[in-house]
Amino acid sequence: MKLIYLILFAQFLLLVCCSAPQQRNTVYLPHVDSIVNVITVEDFVNNLDSSKIGTKMRVKGRIIKVDRNNKHCMIANGNVSMRLDAKGDIVGFNRELIGCDVSVYGLLRERRYYLRELDSLRALVVNSDQSLVDSLCERQVADLDYIDIMRQWIKDTKRPYYSILSIDCEDYIML
Repeated sequence: MKLIYLILFAQFLLLVCCSAPQQRNTVYLPHVDSIVNVITVEDFVNNLDSSKIGTKMRVKGRIIKVDRNNKHCMIANGNVSMRLDAKGDIVGFNRELIGCDVSVYGLLRERRYYLRELDSLRALVVNSDQSLVDSLCERQVADLDYIDIMRQWIKDTKRPYYSILSIDCEDYIML
């Protein structure tokens, strides 16, 4: 009986001593500091330099809206927002991202609306609606309100155009 216990104990010791040590699978993200310490959308827009337009950059913010077809979304920080367009390997944005903080990498673009363009857009919205129905639909009223807000901003700030910034999003990381 003692011999059986001795053999079992020896096998147990061999098993414990000869087994490979357990390795931990730790994944280290490269450039974690550069992802976490990214400039926010609000700080970026407030310190915008025209030389940055057309360059690739990284900003962070919270996704506040995803478009119906999931190709566009809005990222915001404070009371400043920026449009994201799905480009590259990104097919679209899921609605589950709404409310999530993300760090976005992509090409910065700018669309400028001059006063004469806004006037022609406003006329186009009003004229297209009158050919279909007498009253404006909800979407067109919203479009007219946005156009009026942009026109008023141009007049108040005495700038030549209203600028809308967007990023062709090539990569994003949830924070």
